[in-house]
Amino acid sequence: MHVTSLPGPLGSGDIGEGARRFVDFLADAGQTWWQMLPIGPVGSGFVPYTSTSALATNPLLIDLAALFDQPLRPPGRISEAKVNFRTTARYRMNMLRRAYADFEGHAKLAAYRRREAKWLEDYALFEVLRKAHRQASWIDWPRDLSQRKPEALAEARKQYADEIGFECYCQFIFDQQWWKLRQYAAERGVRLIGDVPIFVDHNSADVWAHRKLFQLDRQGRRRVVAGVPPDPFNARGQVWGSPLYNWPAHRSSRFAWWTRRFTTALKHFDVVRIDHFLGLHRCFAIPAGDRNAKRGQWQTTPGRALLGAVQRAVGNLPLIAEDLGHITPQAAALRDRFHIPGMRVLQWGLGGDAYHLPPAYARRCVAYTGTHDNDTTLGWYRKLPIQAQRRVRVRLNNSSPSRWTDDLIRMLYASGANVVILPIQDALGLDTTARMNRPGTRHGNWAWRLPPGAASPALARRLAHHALIHHRGGAHC
Repeated sequence: MHVTSLPGPLGSGDIGEGARRFVDFLADAGQTWWQMLPIGPVGSGFVPYTSTSALATNPLLIDLAALFDQPLRPPGRISEAKVNFRTTARYRMNMLRRAYADFEGHAKLAAYRRREAKWLEDYALFEVLRKAHRQASWIDWPRDLSQRKPEALAEARKQYADEIGFECYCQFIFDQQWWKLRQYAAERGVRLIGDVPIFVDHNSADVWAHRKLFQLDRQGRRRVVAGVPPDPFNARGQVWGSPLYNWPAHRSSRFAWWTRRFTTALKHFDVVRIDHFLGLHRCFAIPAGDRNAKRGQWQTTPGRALLGAVQRAVGNLPLIAEDLGHITPQAAALRDRFHIPGMRVLQWGLGGDAYHLPPAYARRCVAYTGTHDNDTTLGWYRKLPIQAQRRVRVRLNNSSPSRWTDDLIRMLYASGANVVILPIQDALGLDTTARMNRPGTRHGNWAWRLPPGAASPALARRLAHHALIHHRGGAHC
């Protein structure tokens, strides 16, 4: 359940009252984990996995109501059914600027800026310059700025001092509000699971400020990009476009950037899911500019040394490995060496992959009916061929779709998986119209919102019943 999907009157969910009510629902339902998508600042496409910073947070998730004495009146074009990201973002940022104009806690903000200066000042300047250049990639900025000439940076910090202050203010406010939400959840026995994409966007503060850590040419252009090779289902492969890491540079720094990244994530969350964990064993490098992945080659990743460095910094690694897809024996060994649970997806098990059926679940795994990239389970079932639908019904003891919610929950909760995560859409038995993301498509994603009142006391009682009879009251991952 992502934060933007929470109900509320201001166009999208945030970390205020709606989030606290969802925590109350989880506690009443006997649930001990809330998993969400990445909470970093989103780029021009509003995709949570394409962020302008690996360390910053998303100002659009700030609880605006807490910043004003009077009730807020959203513009009429804002809907509670789907997020209109452009309209909502414009409204929310305008309201944040109004709040900043009346802000009086500048001493506390200054202390926060000093404490987080190692990443915050570069991020704030990057955001200001990106907006000043109409969202253009930093590679297209004036050369002195794109190449980070000290004199140009000093002049920009002077010229845009107030705008930089505003960006820092947004991070400061989010930080304060997030700690209140996390404490509220902890007091009710609910812990938070976050999401860290293994790659970062080229047009991000991280690449601009630390270009030696990425495989770039002298101008900062990508030499190679991430993707996956061609296979029988996709003869062209996939080109993701993310820059690949310069691993010798990371090694020489003792993985300082990675350590800071995971330390920051684990300040926000109790557990973090690593998106594309397989990339910690190897990455598929495609020449930049290629439209398909046919000329790509595998590059080995020093995952053992990287995770070892993070472990020395944070102790035991409270991570989940998104190890879906073709997992190599080396990636599985890396996952198991650090005692990191992997993922299982019940939809795939019901579709014929025995590895994803509950009898095959290892104790140390996290089991899902589906992920944010899957259709809802009801939508998935309705698109199956008739014969495949019959096989699914046999697995569910010929259950009818009207009873699926309980039968699927029962199947997962009765499994040996340490942790079970239900997409809220599947807990509610919703169809394809509630799908969160359709991989490979650019429009209409991430916008679904939970209808007001859907997380009802009746649903909480049903989930609590399943948690009780299957002894799933502990919060151990």
